[in-house]
This record gives sequence, C-alpha cells and structure tokens, in this order.
Amino acid sequence: KLSTTHYWVYSKFSVDHFLIPLIVDAAAVSLFVYLGFRVLHKLSKKQFKLYLFFSIWAVLGILPYLQMVPLDMTLSETWFYFSFAGLLGMIGVALPTIKISFKPELLLVPVLILVGVFGTRTAVRGMDYRSQIVLSRRDIAESSRDYSAMMSVSQYDIDHGNYKEAITYAQNSINIYPVTANYNLLGVALEQNGDYQGAVNAYSKALKYGDLSVVYENLGLILIVYSDPTSTSQLFQKAINVYPGDFKIWLYLAIFEGANGANDKAKIAIHNAAKYGTVPAAIYNDISNDQPFSIPLLGKTVLIK
Repeated sequence: KLSTTHYWVYSKFSVDHFLIPLIVDAAAVSLFVYLGFRVLHKLSKKQFKLYLFFSIWAVLGILPYLQMVPLDMTLSETWFYFSFAGLLGMIGVALPTIKISFKPELLLVPVLILVGVFGTRTAVRGMDYRSQIVLSRRDIAESSRDYSAMMSVSQYDIDHGNYKEAITYAQNSINIYPVTANYNLLGVALEQNGDYQGAVNAYSKALKYGDLSVVYENLGLILIVYSDPTSTSQLFQKAINVYPGDFKIWLYLAIFEGANGANDKAKIAIHNAAKYGTVPAAIYNDISNDQPFSIPLLGKTVLIK
C-alpha cells in the first residue's frame, strides 16, 4: 500500500493497533541492542564504534517522525530513506558475528528472486509518478483518507471542466480535514457549476480557516453581483487590510464602487490596482474619465455608472 502520505489516528487503546505494534517495535530494538553487544564482544572496538555510528544515524533519521508531537500526516514513504541507510549499515557491521553454515551459491536464486520482485515493484510505483493526477488517484486508492490527494484531483477536474466530479472530491476532502484550500476548491467548482450561493458559503467558510488572497478575490467577484452593497464593502475592506498589494482585489473593488456610483472611490481603487498589476486599459480609462460602461460578470451585466 505505497502512498505518498497516509492519514489515520487511533484515539483509543487496542491490541491490533497499539499493543502488537509496540511489541514488534520493542522486539526490533532489542534485536539491534543484542547485535550491538555481539559486535562489542566479538569484533574490534573500531567495528563497534562503526556500529554505534550507524545506530545513531538510524535513530536520528527516525526520531523526528515518532509522532511525539503530532505531525501533518501519520506516515509518508519518504520518511524512512535516511534512517534505512543507517539500519543497513548496522546489519552490515553485525553480520560477521553471526555464524551461518550454508553454501553461498544457494543464495543466488533467492537473491535474484528478491531483487526481481523489488525491482518490479519499484518500476510499477515509478509509473505512478508520470503525472500528478495519476499519482494522486493512486494515492487515494491506497490511502482512503488522503485529503491532500483529493484536493489535487479536484483541482485537476476544475482545470478540465469536470465540475461535478471536482465538487465531490473537494467535499470528500473537507469531510476528512477542512482547511482553507479545499473549501476554496469547493467554492470554485460550485461557482463554475452555476451555484453562486453555494460558492459564497464555501468561500466564507474557507476564510474561517485562514486568509488566502485567492479566496478574497473569488468571493469578492461573486459578491459584486450576488450580494448587498454593505456586506460586499465590508469584505473588500477586510481584504485590502490583509492584502494591500493585491491588484485583483483593488480591481474588483473599483468595479464594485463604480457599480454603486461611488466614482471617487472607484478611481482610487483602479489607480491602486494599476500600481500592483496590469489592469485592462478600457476599464482603467473609463473609470478614470467617469465614463459609464457595462461589464459581463458571472452571467449578469454590471453597469459602471
């Protein structure tokens, strides 16, 4: 079940998910402590120091991932690359202390089979990395609570116009672990699917988990068309305070103010937008020169007075 990340939490004591793994871990640690004593008594001090070196390597490699402090995920297959090198070093140093009577040539076939099996598995896993969407779908298949991979699939579906599928994956991601990013994806998918009120709700919830400029941009654009001026004005003021250099927020604010007849405020906003990004020349000139015009937004026509 190889996956880029795994997510699970066991909140209660159980034999299967706590006691047995703990016993296995304790047995593994005991085995390597025992091998250390064998190296100490049967090999040179130099070899023992080398064993200690690889032991420290393995411990330091795995120490940050012991979940003493909860991490962003339960498990990632890449966490063990560094510590595994130390583990192999320990085994290599300790092997001479173990006497095994067999003919070396008997190992040839098992080793070839082992290398072939792992080589094939590596090749198969490598194919998952040919694109982000293939990797994300495979990760979801192997790690059913991978909310991050679900966000990746949702974004892919949005980019390819599959908005209903995008809504499903974004909502599933939210059900597992709600964050700003997956609520924003849900909002985009709902907006593109024509559910503007649902999109407003999703963007509003996204802002409860964190401030992202793109959320303010997306929400502000909808509110210009589908909300009352008071709440829209409050949203833009908050957005400007958080992201004073975001030209899209200034641009949308200029359109909003112009649509409500506040020409002086619209001019200030459009000039600020021009300072931070490229504003369409027609919109800039018309607002600056008090020229009325209309602009299509989200299925409606907004009149700039």
